[in-house]
Amino acid sequence: GAGVIGASCALELRRLGLSTLSVDANPSPGYGSTSSSSAIIRHFYSLEDSARLAWEGYHCWRAWADHLEAPRGEELCELVEVGCSAVDTPRSPAGQTYLARVRGAMEACSIPVEYWDEAEIRRRMPYMSTGAYFPPRRVDDDRFGEETGSSISGLLFCAQAGYVNDPQLAARNVADAVARRGGDFRWRARVQRILR
Repeated sequence: GAGVIGASCALELRRLGLSTLSVDANPSPGYGSTSSSSAIIRHFYSLEDSARLAWEGYHCWRAWADHLEAPRGEELCELVEVGCSAVDTPRSPAGQTYLARVRGAMEACSIPVEYWDEAEIRRRMPYMSTGAYFPPRRVDDDRFGEETGSSISGLLFCAQAGYVNDPQLAARNVADAVARRGGDFRWRARVQRILR
């Protein structure tokens, strides 16, 4: 395919000097799953390798024009940095384990992360409810959406996170970079077989 991931793979292969042919059933870049992407840029992963890869990617998004070697005036997608958080729910042992691993992975990779306790959440986000809803309930449960009477303990917050404002444009940006480097595309086509 030639969405964000497929086109990015083609770009890196072209940078290595390899020839590429990207085949996609859609009429242009990013019309597949990329077009429905939430395009969230975050680093909350429980494995160091995943956190490190996300951190590296974040820096590519921040310097998108440079990363693509885009010509001046090209329409480019943008990274909108709004931060990202993960809630600390004390009644969830699995949640506690996950947050501890995420924080450990981020700190091992020197990714800035803060822990905000309930008081800090109220100070920085007075509009946010700290009521807990754990354990989860089905939508057909009469108590769905009701607080359980307990509170969250806090949250992990990373300011260097956000979302890409137009995932389809991002795919087109990468495909354009591939084409500038001589990569080929076949649109409205499917791979039938690979000949060696």
